[in-house]
Amino acid sequence: MNNPKCQSCFKFIAIVLCKECNIHICFKCDENIHQDKNDNHYRTTISFQTKSTQQPENDNQMEIIKQKKKQLQELKDKESQLTKYYQDKMIQAKKKYEQQISALENRLQQAQQFMNEIGQDNGELDVDNMQNELENLEKSLKTEIKIAEEEQKKLDEKTLKVDTLLDRVKKATDIEQQQISKMNEVIQIFKACSEQLQKEKDLLMLDNEKLIGEVEIFAKFFDENGPLMEELNAQKNNEQQ
Repeated sequence: MNNPKCQSCFKFIAIVLCKECNIHICFKCDENIHQDKNDNHYRTTISFQTKSTQQPENDNQMEIIKQKKKQLQELKDKESQLTKYYQDKMIQAKKKYEQQISALENRLQQAQQFMNEIGQDNGELDVDNMQNELENLEKSLKTEIKIAEEEQKKLDEKTLKVDTLLDRVKKATDIEQQQISKMNEVIQIFKACSEQLQKEKDLLMLDNEKLIGEVEIFAKFFDENGPLMEELNAQKNNEQQ
């Protein structure tokens, strides 16, 4: 309840406002202060009020959900950027690998052409020089093949790391989404409970207002018929004596 306390006894909740006295008082203090039958002070009852704290709590929960959704969106954006970055890297590495393979094929074609030229040459051949060139060509080809294989191995390792990282990001995103869904469910339950509590408070307020109305009727009846009731009680006491 949000009603003020009695400004006379400071113990009970004030239910009466006396405009002449400019004071909020409880029913008992009202009887004590205005016990004079000729008292014509104008008094009104104070309606019971409830202090609602549901809206700030709901706002707080909604703010948490907004922050979670914002974090989830940022995570998805980072995932997209990371995926694009590594996809570009993989495309570049693939192009480089293809260029190396193409260069090796060209070298092989040159070697084949060189061998054909040797077969067609009718003059005196320099066997030692030809042997050296073939050995150098073979070494060069082996070196380039080894480099290409190492590049392919690095590319495979990077691809595996990217796949692992993307899988972790996806799992984190799924967990975050599940948390938001659960939080939404909790808020719905909280809202339902809050609405039920508010209904019960409204019913309690109606009961209090009815009680205050009955008290007012009783007080009015007592004010109007007090002297008569006292006279009847006096006669009854005299008869008993």
